[in-house]
Amino acid sequence: MRATSDHTLPDIDFSRTYQEAVLVYEQWGGGSLSFRLIDKLRLSPKIRPMVLNRVRQFDGKYFAVHVRNTDLQTDYKNFFSKIAHEVWGKRLLVCSDDAAVIEYARSFFSSSEILTSSEIPNTGGKPLHIYGDRKKSNIDTIVDLLALAKSEKLFFAHVAEGRPSGFSGLARHLCKNKYLIDDLLNIPQPIDFSTVRRRFTRHRRDVKLYLWRKISPYFQTY
Repeated sequence: MRATSDHTLPDIDFSRTYQEAVLVYEQWGGGSLSFRLIDKLRLSPKIRPMVLNRVRQFDGKYFAVHVRNTDLQTDYKNFFSKIAHEVWGKRLLVCSDDAAVIEYARSFFSSSEILTSSEIPNTGGKPLHIYGDRKKSNIDTIVDLLALAKSEKLFFAHVAEGRPSGFSGLARHLCKNKYLIDDLLNIPQPIDFSTVRRRFTRHRRDVKLYLWRKISPYFQTY
């Protein structure tokens, strides 16, 4: 279920029984609710190997830039000028839904080694989520998100409406909470008690779930 073209939101009738095991509610907007949701998601076994193989090439020793510039426009040339002194000589990952932005970055940041995590086609201004092969676009989007999040420092431009895109905001959240990257990729990690304290302060009910996910791989059911 998703919002209609006029942004009318669908309503789930919880009084009835559905045949489907899971109902997926989709709408535009992003925001802080997506932070709580991504904390509970894991990649499916079908796409995990593809994503993991591509993300592993990024060691985290780089800066990253995200620019959205199709359905939402960005003054990316001015933005690049503002951050040029901070990324000078750095390895720089550039992610965008606009191939022209990446090409401009290659010429503008001439002192930096430009990295990319996906091949972006020329969509003619159409957003990637409605262009071409949807499965490929979705996998590329996940790879871009995780590659951005693994960076040492993340830069992103506000779109014309004066706010960051939802994708930029989600990448920033993951970048600040890197343990979520391993969680999404379902990579077991030792318990980090600084993470437990942080989660307990922000979302107490999530602590039990976090501890169980860390401990459960060490148990085997007979």
